[in-house]
Amino acid sequence: MWQIGVDVVPSERGRGVGAAIVGRLTHEVLQMRLVPFYAAVSNIRSRYLATSLGYWLAWVQVYAKGRSED
Repeated sequence: MWQIGVDVVPSERGRGVGAAIVGRLTHEVLQMRLVPFYAAVSNIRSRYLATSLGYWLAWVQVYAKGRSED
């Protein structure tokens, strides 16, 4: 498996830069016969970008803490 993720500077967001980079990286990882995964599900815009490129939710890691007793 190979994790993919990018951080686009604010001045370039919304111009397709992230989609172009993630799309290209995904292609290259698949060519290496590896499984790409995108792990930014907490960021709504990033999650939309990933699903727009064919990624789908495979697992979720959740942490919880019970309330302390008084």
